[in-house]
Amino acid sequence: MATEEYYAMKLKAKNAGVSASEIVRMAIRDCHIKARLTTEQADYIRKLCGMANNLNQLTRKAHREGVRLHYGQCQHLLLSLENIIDHISL
Repeated sequence: MATEEYYAMKLKAKNAGVSASEIVRMAIRDCHIKARLTTEQADYIRKLCGMANNLNQLTRKAHREGVRLHYGQCQHLLLSLENIIDHISL
């Protein structure tokens, strides 16, 4: 723990009328820690980011040239997005 953090904790303990040890126990008891993303989840998120970029480009193209010309690409991208989303469990 850095010195600054230590003194901030001591001040909070004093203001709350409890010991520094009690502050630490409260922090441990009440904290919620999320696990890091797995390599597989991170890969899915990268794929989603790429697909979001593709969707944006496809949307611009469809607005310029007409949606009917790009219907197949839209369907393919939509199915790919649904597949990736089904695999993500964050």
